[in-house]
Amino acid sequence: MARPVINVTQPDAATRERLRPVYADDPAMLIAIGHTMHLTTQTSGDTLIVALHGHLNASTAPTLEAQLPAQGMRELVLDMAQCLFVASAGLRIILVAHRRMASAGGRLVVRNASPAVRQVLDLTGLSKVITQVTTTREISIDGCELLSSGVCGECFRLDGETVVKLYKDGVD
Repeated sequence: MARPVINVTQPDAATRERLRPVYADDPAMLIAIGHTMHLTTQTSGDTLIVALHGHLNASTAPTLEAQLPAQGMRELVLDMAQCLFVASAGLRIILVAHRRMASAGGRLVVRNASPAVRQVLDLTGLSKVITQVTTTREISIDGCELLSSGVCGECFRLDGETVVKLYKDGVD
């Protein structure tokens, strides 16, 4: 059962109006500039998955807290691949969620933490307390531009920023 998408936006009115025409077609940029957060939730059995996009800070943390399961969930997964920043208020909510889940016999999992978030979790010691997992990204090279081919393998351009090298069998 999917819950609705939740958007939290906290920039002041002048900033919002000034940036709206420039970044109207780029929600990721609006999130980065406006220090906002976009949540998507999904329930699968007794697991609640919450995907965070943007900034988890004092303005946006209460929205995440409101989405935390009160009861009945065995696992809470925070997918933080698109979470650009976590402030102390966000860390508090993550710790509150961890404690709630543990006291109910469940667990909190932080999935796909971005490098910035992973660094904050490491520096604060939360990475020693909270389970973190990284899922493997599946890609297809069908239709991708072949950049080069050599003895060891081939290089393909996936998009404007991503190049992948595929090594042939037996190459270390």
